[in-house]
Amino acid sequence: MRRTRTERRHEIGFTLVELTVSLALIGLLAMAAIPLLRVPLEGWMDATRRSTLTTEMDLIHTKLRDDMARALPGSVRVRTLGGRRLLEYLEVRASGTYRAVPPASGPLECPTSCSGTVGANDVLESGCADSCFVNLSPWENGPPVLAGTDWVVVNPTGAISPHANGANRIRTPALAVTANGRVNMAPHNFATPSPRQRFYIVTGPVSYECNPATRRLTRYWNYGIAPAQPAAFNGAASATLSTRVQGCELRYQDAGMSNRGGVVNAWLRLGNALTKPGSPETADLQVTVAVSEGP
Repeated sequence: MRRTRTERRHEIGFTLVELTVSLALIGLLAMAAIPLLRVPLEGWMDATRRSTLTTEMDLIHTKLRDDMARALPGSVRVRTLGGRRLLEYLEVRASGTYRAVPPASGPLECPTSCSGTVGANDVLESGCADSCFVNLSPWENGPPVLAGTDWVVVNPTGAISPHANGANRIRTPALAVTANGRVNMAPHNFATPSPRQRFYIVTGPVSYECNPATRRLTRYWNYGIAPAQPAAFNGAASATLSTRVQGCELRYQDAGMSNRGGVVNAWLRLGNALTKPGSPETADLQVTVAVSEGP
């Protein structure tokens, strides 16, 4: 008897038994392949974590060194609150060398001398409330762009802290700077001159907070200068530099008056973030940088 086309078509394909056996074999092969894939996958994940830690350490290292290079000598201070470590400094916008001796000739930039000494208009005089002097050197770190919160600071490594308030403070509000080096400031008596005739234009304080409990390293700025080192930064601008901090130390060693500054030491241990527990990768970062007056 001859088969019809319809009957031949029904014979094409897999039976249920064949399909079941095929799926079972595929499952067994997949289970056997998982251990073979696990090793390279874990190796790739470990390499990715190490790369992430290395990149983050490089960024923190660069930021710390750049910031400490702009720190006002004598302004660095540290504080420990439980597990938190805090480091604060005053950030220098620009610096220069003020005139200490009247010029032999030529026009004067400042209108008067606060002491009444003839020809001393452009000198930064001590013993009277001066409001104008002239910078003799090129601006270091570029010309200052003065805002309403900038300060003129003289002799920051002296006996008085640049954070201090009151009549004996060593800073006064900066008002303006002209292209010919003239600096206008709020009248102030800088009673102790700088041995190197150095002065600084300071923008304000910056703080680093290291907190292993939250795994965070945070940078704060845009807040006011205060005699006491702050523990909170309400209203300040902030940036999180890391969420992987497992341990840290922030220290400052004063080198004394002879060296005109000190040394900042920062140690950080980076590992897993709180959102990624169980990662075995850790890395230590050590940064040592001097904060001192220039030659």
